[in-house]
Amino acid sequence: MRRYANYLYLPLTTREVETVNQKVYIQDLLSSGQLEQRLGETLDPARTHVFLCGNPKMIGVPVKDRDTGARVYPQPRGVIELLEQRGFQTDQPNIKLKGNIHYEEYW
Repeated sequence: MRRYANYLYLPLTTREVETVNQKVYIQDLLSSGQLEQRLGETLDPARTHVFLCGNPKMIGVPVKDRDTGARVYPQPRGVIELLEQRGFQTDQPNIKLKGNIHYEEYW
């Protein structure tokens, strides 16, 4: 990581043998402020990109409402909704919007 001083990787796992008894969810860490404590940095949309991979409900991938066209977030609140409330923007390829929240279509 010394090569990329401005890059920080924080793995948060829930099913590995060594962490199964310490299960924690990123949504809870984000809501409580503990995520920023662990990172030692403030999540600032002006200088931070977030890359998410995992269950779409955990990530909080919104879907488009067929009737209204509005973006609808899954419940309980996922990471995308929590970050967007703090000024982050999710990539939206359908309208060619490049944001600072990037996620993998896991399934």
